[in-house]
Amino acid sequence: TGIAQCAELSWQLRGEAAKRQVSNVKYALQHNIGLGGAAVVGIYKLGFPQSVPVPKSTAATSILKSVAFFEQIEAKISQEGKAMVTKIGSIIGFNVACSDKIVSYVIDLKNGTGSVKMNDGSIKPDCTISIADDDLAKILEGKLNMMSAFTQKKLKISGNMSVAMKLNQLFASVAKKVEAKPLVPKETDAAKPVSQPLSSELAKTTIKHKSGQFFDEVEAKMKQEGPGYVSKVNAVIGFTITECPNNETFSYILNLKKAPGSISVNDGSTKADVTITLKDNDMLEILGGKLNMMSAFTKKKLKISGNMSVAMKLNQIFSSVLKTRSKL
Repeated sequence: TGIAQCAELSWQLRGEAAKRQVSNVKYALQHNIGLGGAAVVGIYKLGFPQSVPVPKSTAATSILKSVAFFEQIEAKISQEGKAMVTKIGSIIGFNVACSDKIVSYVIDLKNGTGSVKMNDGSIKPDCTISIADDDLAKILEGKLNMMSAFTQKKLKISGNMSVAMKLNQLFASVAKKVEAKPLVPKETDAAKPVSQPLSSELAKTTIKHKSGQFFDEVEAKMKQEGPGYVSKVNAVIGFTITECPNNETFSYILNLKKAPGSISVNDGSTKADVTITLKDNDMLEILGGKLNMMSAFTKKKLKISGNMSVAMKLNQIFSSVLKTRSKL
């Protein structure tokens, strides 16, 4: 009947048609023929798309394991939307792959108090995340973090890379908290630089500040796996460590562009593709598992200048050192 058609077309436009749902509905056509040759044709479109919540049971979202991620983001926005808009100030798209389908969302953290909705193509995101449904579900469960997913090529980013660097706030706000296992037994032990034999020219500098052990560990890694890192990262990375003892600043160059890879004190002769600047104590916290690179960046404890796409690969360097037994 005409009333049934009205109801069905409205449900389709709102994303509430359950198993009957057609994806990415923008318009709906009604054609009804009555007695005596009467005919009615109507074209429908959604009058207030911004007021439509994330659909809970459409054919598209009902197949997703990770739909809870978007529901929790929506709930978070309803509580703290204004603050999230202030912090992130961007529109983020998600393309979630499940079986042979792609389900697309838009998280608007640029306008008003924020919103989450299905992507109908009318809004252009500043940054788009493409990820498999299973992998996004793992992030939600705390079994996978964004940086690991990126370096393992399970998560792809297109668009503004500086926006992507802020996304840890978004993931962390809904992901289950997983207790980090610090690599140092005691905070008091971690705060003390340990004397070590000067096995290289590098060690003459690294021994002068608390987080110098990181660069010693990286040097050891280069001797073992340097060519592998060069093929993966293919960039020159600078590190500037500030607020060291006696208020000194130390700079290093990690060359992962020329095999077999090398690390040295920065004498200004090599130009870095990207430079990481952070305090000695903050680098020490990263080594101790108390702080990760993404959190340090979003808290403005870690500054990045240069090629942001290279910066996104740095988790490989940090994680490789964190897997080894820290001597701090």
